[in-house]
Parts: sequence; structure tokens; C-alpha cells
Amino acid sequence: MAAHVETGTMAPRYESRNLGHLGLVAGIFDELGIGEAIDRLIPQDREKRVVSVGQAVKALVLDGLGFVNQRLYRVPHFFQDKLTEQLVGAGIRPEHLNDDVTGRALERLYEHGVTTVYARLASQAVRRLGLTPRFGHLDTTSFHVDGQYNSDTPPAAGVIHLTRGYSRDHRPDLNQVVLELIAENQAGIPLWMEPLSGNGDDKTSLRATVKAHLGQLKRAEGLEYGVADSALYTAETLRELEGMVWITRVPETLSAAREAIQAAAPGLIGRAAGEAEPARPSGGVCRGQATVGGGLFAVGLSAGLEERSTGTAKSKARRTSRPSRGFVAKTLPVPPMPRRRWRRSRKAVGCALSRTSREWK
Repeated sequence: MAAHVETGTMAPRYESRNLGHLGLVAGIFDELGIGEAIDRLIPQDREKRVVSVGQAVKALVLDGLGFVNQRLYRVPHFFQDKLTEQLVGAGIRPEHLNDDVTGRALERLYEHGVTTVYARLASQAVRRLGLTPRFGHLDTTSFHVDGQYNSDTPPAAGVIHLTRGYSRDHRPDLNQVVLELIAENQAGIPLWMEPLSGNGDDKTSLRATVKAHLGQLKRAEGLEYGVADSALYTAETLRELEGMVWITRVPETLSAAREAIQAAAPGLIGRAAGEAEPARPSGGVCRGQATVGGGLFAVGLSAGLEERSTGTAKSKARRTSRPSRGFVAKTLPVPPMPRRRWRRSRKAVGCALSRTSREWK
């Protein structure tokens, strides 16, 4: 992307400067109204500020997506050869974007609550893009950090603890921070995200997220389905999903899940080899469940959940945190799957789900 600049000489003369991808980033930032929304949310005296909080955030976004990721004190240097007024705002020069300005902007965002601010921005972006999400995908990821941290000292209340935990990027030797997200299904935009301590438990944090936010997203954005990994499959969490259809992977630590997978494995292997599908019992693999690629997935509504009361004391303690089979299944559209791996399994999933629907009508 290029911009034409008048040189200001007696005879008008124009020259072209290359904005690269930053012009597109700035254009999308403005089209989604991110800076304007931040300035509405964050109280500030615009008469005393050359750079608003929203404009400071825009400058940091451009810096972060400029493939250099400068430190705050280096942000003015990053914009030294850029068309700062065209990218950030009228009347703004590189020296205005010093570390005092950007640092104070980050402090104001922290005081207001970055999770709350982001949720408002995401909701606005979804509306402006004309998206109508029905599925909310819940998951967590982790980012490891280098350097020395006081990870052995318990943090103050409300402070993220950089410490060791379950490492998804295979660096258990390093401290980390966890990010939890709920992303919509049409464009993959996270509707909600929150940073968590590096040693957080997925089941506990997921339950808190479902209880605090998923119902609100259902009312505000029209979410109908909750999709998550096996951390969702606990009785306490599924009770919080009352009235919403959920899809999750059943943990293979459960004997019922292992039995269902073993029962379906011959048919899946035979179809992959081009053989005829063996006859199945009339009830399918399991009510409300379908096997895909060696895993057992459950589909249902959180209604009629109850604890199992049989077995030894040890098995009771182990089973109290998971739901029984007493959930109600519902028809779901079969999601798209990678063609190479799941090409032969997609039809089987559709049959299993439709069969489940007929059984529960």
C-alpha cells in the first residue's frame, strides 16, 4: 500500500511512500472502530492529551505487527520513517509516541480491566463484520517466558503468576502464562479471553469461565453450542451449561469411553481400508456419542445429570466429578474435517448423530 505526500514546496510536488502491510492493519483497526471504542470506555481528558489511549493502542498494534516488536522506548524510532499521521492520527508525530505515553495508556487499560475491554471490542467487531456465531469454542494455550522470575513467591490477589505448569509447547523447564479463549466459529475471532497463572488447572478455570461468561455470550451473541476438549466433561461444569448444547471429547480414562472406542474401531479401520462396514447393533455405539478418529465425542444438553452411586468408595470418589449418561442428545450439523484424515469418518459421524436424534425424539 502506498500513500502520496505533498512536499510543501512552492510548486506542488508529490512523492510516493510505501506503507507495506501497516496501511492494511491501520485500515482494519479503524474500520472495526477499535480506537474509538477504547476512547469511549477509558475516561480521559482529551483536551490535555495529544495522543488518546485508543491511538496509543493503535501505535502499539502497528509496532507489534511490524515484524520488529520494539520495546516501548523504541516505538518512536519505529515510526521515524513511517507516515505517522496517516497511520495513527492527524497531528501525531513519532516523538509523541514515547514510552511515557504508551506506558500510561497500558496502565489505564489495566485499571479498567483488559478482559472487560477486550470483550467489548470483540462484540463490536463481530457485529460490524456481520457475523452470526452459533458455536463457541473454549480452549486454553500457554506461552513460556525466559528469564528469572520470583515464581516461588505467591503473587498478590489478582496478579498473574508466572510459574511452571503443564507446558503445551513442550518446555516444562520454563515459567509460563496461560491464555483462555472462547472463539466464534465463522471467522475464528476470540469473543473473550483472559490471562491466567501458569500453573492453573484447566477443569477449574474452564468451569469458572462457563459460569461467568458463556451464558452472557449466549444472550449477547446468540451462541447455541459450546465446544471444548475433555476438560469440559465434568458434572459440575456441564451443570453450568444448562440450556446450551455442548460437544466435548470424553476422557479415555473412563472405562465406558474405552469400551465404545474399541467397539467402533473395527468399523473405522475397515472403512479406511475400503472394506464393507460390519453390521452394528441397532442402538449405535452409544447414545449421544460418536467415535471420530479414535476418540469418543459426546453431544448433549445439560439436563438430568446425576451422580453414580455404585461401586467402591474409591470409584465413587473418582466418578463424582464426571457426568452420568443421563444427558439429552440433540441433532448437530456435522463440522468440516480435514479431508485427508477424516474423509471416511465424516459420514459415520453424521449417521451416528442422526441416529442419536431419532432415539431421543
